[in-house]
Amino acid sequence: MKNNSHGISLIEILVGVILVGIIIIIIARMYISNQQQIKIQQDILNIQQDLKHSIDILNSQLRNVGYNTTGVAMTKVVKAQADTFQFNWCGNPSNPTQVNLVTIRYNNGTMLINSETTTVNIDSFKFTYFDKNNLVTSATGSVRKIKAFIRIRTPSKDPKWKMDGGYHKRFMEAEISPLNLAIN
Repeated sequence: MKNNSHGISLIEILVGVILVGIIIIIIARMYISNQQQIKIQQDILNIQQDLKHSIDILNSQLRNVGYNTTGVAMTKVVKAQADTFQFNWCGNPSNPTQVNLVTIRYNNGTMLINSETTTVNIDSFKFTYFDKNNLVTSATGSVRKIKAFIRIRTPSKDPKWKMDGGYHKRFMEAEISPLNLAIN
């Protein structure tokens, strides 16, 4: 009787190692791709939250324009430019007669309120001002409504995204009508 059993040849071992290597490479590429997509989706979620937060901050701050519980004479709107809005308000409970100057401005991709950074990665930012007849104005004494436009982008590029230089972007507009501006 002839025994035909023999061990695994070197070629069979090499083929097996190559197949396992190919499978490992495929799995590693899938894992890396999934991790990149998770980061991109997290960045998009973060910019949407930052955008909403920015609009909420603007709404909160702009509600104070011209607020005055003391009767102290003051200029309500000090500066009304596309990238800067500066206003006074009075009535802080800790110092009710103090006139507070607030500056909201856009500078190099950042929204600042009185030099404090509130939002970064801003791609575009613009204030538009309207008078009591809802006409665009730049006269500080005529401002009755403010439209804020903010476009924000992801902090890092998405290599698969071919638009907007590889950045995902979101925008939001808000129209704010501070009640105290209607009071002369």
